[in-house]
Amino acid sequence: MNRKRQSTIVLRECKICEAPAQYSYYGVIACSPCKIFFKRNAERGQKVLKCNSDGHCEINSNNRYHCSYCRLMKCFTNGMQTEMLRSSLPKRKKKSEKEKMMTNPVETTSTALVRLNQLEQFPTLNLLRSDQSTLDVDQWNLISNLSRCYDEHSGLSIGQTYMHEQNKLPHKLRYKCASVSELYQMMFNDAQLLYKNNRDFRCLSADDRSILLHSTLSHTTLSNLTLRSNDIGANGAQYLAEALQNTTTLTMLNLESSNIDSVAAQYLAQGLQNNTTLTELNLHYNKFGDEGLEYLTRAFQNNTVRQVFFSSTVIS
Repeated sequence: MNRKRQSTIVLRECKICEAPAQYSYYGVIACSPCKIFFKRNAERGQKVLKCNSDGHCEINSNNRYHCSYCRLMKCFTNGMQTEMLRSSLPKRKKKSEKEKMMTNPVETTSTALVRLNQLEQFPTLNLLRSDQSTLDVDQWNLISNLSRCYDEHSGLSIGQTYMHEQNKLPHKLRYKCASVSELYQMMFNDAQLLYKNNRDFRCLSADDRSILLHSTLSHTTLSNLTLRSNDIGANGAQYLAEALQNTTTLTMLNLESSNIDSVAAQYLAQGLQNNTTLTELNLHYNKFGDEGLEYLTRAFQNNTVRQVFFSSTVIS
């Protein structure tokens, strides 16, 4: 008896993709994949789906996934009907409307008019409105400029580019010692641009620059630092000298045209005496005189500085 029942099952052909099919779905004999495809795309597929071949794609069991638009059109052409879908969308709408009626009180005409006349607020406006800080517009602009300068010159973009290039290489060739050392050198050399290209830093007074440098230099890992044309002066040199005693990575310092007088040279000499990393010092275009030169010469005898530049510097 079981054999007789099995023999009566006749496999027919899906009207959409020509694959084997047994049952009729939505008015047409179709296979299960085409049935699911039509259920998912019948209501909105005509507006969303597109064909790159102007609707002339051939649909069969081997390429039915290549063009969803032509596959859907073939479903409609062969008689599949959207009316036979048991869509849950209208039920959800009715349910949501009932929930609104039950949870929200009935609006009167006056309250509805007031709600319509209210202007919609964007999220950014709400954020500004909820801000309770005491900063004014100029201070906010200053913070914005500092943040932008840091994003451009902090070395983050260099690191991201390096990671992207390394990920393209085979696993055995990634993150070799030579490439990692080159990355660190690039980041150290470019870190000075954070100060050099920061207009707000250059607009600070000499005292403010000195305090800022004193607070940050000893906590950084710079190898090269350029403070050219920054009016360091005696106050800045005093803080810089303290930072030189604490840094363990700085090898090159450029103080060209930084208003280094004899007093500033004395402070620098004190800092250089206890520094063990600096090898190059640029003092072009300064006016520290013979007295300042004497202080620096004594400091050079007991530290690691090997190159000093004095061209166009007033000594006598």
